[in-house]
Amino acid sequence: MVDKPKRKWAILLFSLPFTGVGFGFLLFSIIPSLYDAVQMSDWHETQATVISSELKSYSGDSTTYEAVGSYSYSIAGQQYTGTRLGISGGADNVGDWHQRMSGKLSSARNAQRPVSVYYKPNNPAAALVDRSLRWNLLGFKMIFVLVFGGAGICIFYLSIRQHNRIIDTPE
Repeated sequence: MVDKPKRKWAILLFSLPFTGVGFGFLLFSIIPSLYDAVQMSDWHETQATVISSELKSYSGDSTTYEAVGSYSYSIAGQQYTGTRLGISGGADNVGDWHQRMSGKLSSARNAQRPVSVYYKPNNPAAALVDRSLRWNLLGFKMIFVLVFGGAGICIFYLSIRQHNRIIDTPE
């Protein structure tokens, strides 16, 4: 039979990956996205020429999409090229943001019409097309925070509580 202190540590170690996944999503994805959105609310708007646009798709268990593109813009006589389209980068299949962004860029390029981009006033090389938060993507990521982080914290808490109950119970 496994003695009680070893079992406690095994349960605590079991809870760590769950807690880590939850806090990882929170610390490395959700909070940075919220921080970026707040910071970008002060960025300046200018017009840009779309150089390229493409909607990439990746198939696996499900199909994910990624809008990619480039654009050029001029600030104070200096020419810049940007590739950042939104706050969150990478491919996903949450909503139709990638399809809409790719369509917007392709339409502007084909019609030779400019698109609005937002740039950082003290670093005009930092720019993006859409500075709005994708709430459905943040909500999807919050599921991982709540389910995995919550499970890890519950397992950890119940393990400590059970351990304290064992110590407090006379034999």
